[in-house]
Amino acid sequence: MMLKRKLFFFGTDNPTLTIHVPNSCGNDCSFCVNKNMYVQERGGTLKRGVQEAFLQVLEEMPEAAKTVVISGGEPLYSFSWLEKIVLPTIEKYKNNGVIKHAYLNTFLPSSRLHDFVSLIVKYGTRDKSTNKFPYLDGISISRPNLSTDSFRVATLSDDKLAKFMETLDKHIQKQDRLDLRINALIDDNMSAKKIDEGITLYSDMGFTVSLREDFTKETPTTLRKLTDIEKSKYDFLDPVYSIGCNACASFITNRSDVTIHKGLEHTSLVNIFPGGNALIEVVDVIIDPCGGVFYDWAISDEERDKYELSYFKKSMHLPHIYSRKAIEILINKLPSWKSINNEEKGETDKDAIIDDIIGSLKSTPIYTPKETVGGFTLRRSPIISTCELPDSIC
Repeated sequence: MMLKRKLFFFGTDNPTLTIHVPNSCGNDCSFCVNKNMYVQERGGTLKRGVQEAFLQVLEEMPEAAKTVVISGGEPLYSFSWLEKIVLPTIEKYKNNGVIKHAYLNTFLPSSRLHDFVSLIVKYGTRDKSTNKFPYLDGISISRPNLSTDSFRVATLSDDKLAKFMETLDKHIQKQDRLDLRINALIDDNMSAKKIDEGITLYSDMGFTVSLREDFTKETPTTLRKLTDIEKSKYDFLDPVYSIGCNACASFITNRSDVTIHKGLEHTSLVNIFPGGNALIEVVDVIIDPCGGVFYDWAISDEERDKYELSYFKKSMHLPHIYSRKAIEILINKLPSWKSINNEEKGETDKDAIIDDIIGSLKSTPIYTPKETVGGFTLRRSPIISTCELPDSIC
């Protein structure tokens, strides 16, 4: 169905901007879908595309970048570019109040150990004058099933990783450095005993541990609770649902350094109304290795066409993405909204409602779109402002 008009709103108070660096990791993990973005050659000057897309989101859609994640691929293979371009940009927009937190994901290739140490020492220590981390707040090291068995590219062994952490503690106290985390996708064949042993191994080194479930098998009904298989793996941790949104959920455990994370394969929720209007709930904004900007994970060409917000070669502007609170305020002000839950009313009422909402957005500014933070003028999208929805974007 061809959508006539799209209205985007954030489905979380803390949306995440994920930047996929242009360099592949070289591994072939069975659970990874990101690798499919690196086997398709689409041309273009890749780093320039990613760089321009990053700046475009920061300028045109700053609300999407409260949390920035640098992922891949493998970021350490792009270390020089990160050091010269990406990390200084993060520092600038942290100072301006746009970015709140920034993280980096790596499988820690042994050939890039020097770059990894540089990231921590130069870009992962607390600024004692401000008591903040000006660049990175954390680094997640991928260890599927709490081991290195799934990698085909050399990574730091557990023995060397333990020695590294021991040496690091001698130079930088834990409270003064960024969070170092083991990010472990756990498959259904792994026993509770093996999980416990893996947690103990990395926790004793000084890491926090994030256990993750395979998002391809999760559904909205299983998101905030554990399935029988998941319970058999994690019952010894006494997991309790803690926080999340319509696309992800986190569970705290009886260990302060261990969490469990579940997420859906596609993070956006699209509500299509009769007549071709759509309310689209956005949780993640993704920049792919070629500079495309998407509101959901886009792997296939069909998904790329569906979820694309912008692409640096097309000189497209990003649409406004409004806050959930703003949408709820508008909906609650419309008397006809109540008819959605009234079985006596037809679906044509929903179409009228979406038209009313979009009409209100076009004519009802709430506050000025300009805001100054730390002497820097941000081109913020206002919560409610003049909303243009040109056919070229919709």
